[in-house]
Amino acid sequence: MKGFWSLILIVSAVFSFGFMLNEKAIDKVLKKSFKNSVYEKMIVAVPDSLKATLGELYSVNVDGRVEGYVCYATAFGCKVGGCAKPNDPNLSAYETFDYIVVFNKDLSIRNLEIANYPGSYGYEICRKSWLNQFTGKTPALKLYEDVDGVSGATISAQFLVEDLNFVKSMIDSLK
Repeated sequence: MKGFWSLILIVSAVFSFGFMLNEKAIDKVLKKSFKNSVYEKMIVAVPDSLKATLGELYSVNVDGRVEGYVCYATAFGCKVGGCAKPNDPNLSAYETFDYIVVFNKDLSIRNLEIANYPGSYGYEICRKSWLNQFTGKTPALKLYEDVDGVSGATISAQFLVEDLNFVKSMIDSLK
C-alpha cells in the first residue's frame, strides 16, 4: 500500500510540474502580447467533454474587462513515415506539438507561438517570421488562401490552422 501512495505522489508531482511549465510559458507570451497593460488571466470554465481537446483556456482582463483569451493547446504534427495526408484516420501516425494562441476580444489572433515542437520534421512552423502572418487574422482560416504554407511543414501547418479554427469556435461557443 505504501508503494501505491508513493506512485500517486510521484504522478501528482509530475502533473503539477507540467502545469507549472505551461503557466510559465503562458505568462511569458501574455507579457509580450499585453506589454503596456496590467492584465489578469482568469480560467474559463470548460465543459468536461472539451477539456481533452481544448487545453488550458483563460480570459485576459484589463481594468476588469475581457480584452482577450489565451489558450495553451496541442495539435497534431507529422511523424516520419506516418504522414501521408492531414486526414489520415490512423492518429498514432502523428506526433503532437504544443502552441499558445492569444486572441483579442473580437477573436482575431493577437499572438501565436509554438511552445513545444518535439518532432524532427515540420519544425519550420516554429519560425516567428511564418507565425507572424496569423496576427490580426480571425479563424476560419484556410491554408494557402488566408495563410501561406511553409515548405517542409505542410502537414503541421494544416493541423495548426485546423486547430486554431477549432479553438476559436470553442471560445465563441463558451462566450
